[in-house]
Amino acid sequence: MKIDFDSVMVFSDVARTQGEIKSIRKYFADFLYTKQNGILAYALSRKIFNATDETEFTPEEVELIRAYSQDLPPCYIDAISEMLDCNQDEGAPEEKIQ
Repeated sequence: MKIDFDSVMVFSDVARTQGEIKSIRKYFADFLYTKQNGILAYALSRKIFNATDETEFTPEEVELIRAYSQDLPPCYIDAISEMLDCNQDEGAPEEKIQ
């Protein structure tokens, strides 16, 4: 699955009426590097940090991203879950909005 951590919709309120497209690449890579344990977190943090545009992630890496994101603030849990769910579907994210 190709993921672009530099273009993620992050909502700033629980009603999801206010938000912006943000780059969370460095934020998430730093989180993995400083708050998670093990070689898998280390390898994933380096891969995300060094990613450019859309980067290919294996199904195992996608599941790790989903699992590790559960320790983030709720707005980032939602943002990453939605990003992964949209990328998993055949249609592009804008097609889901219509």
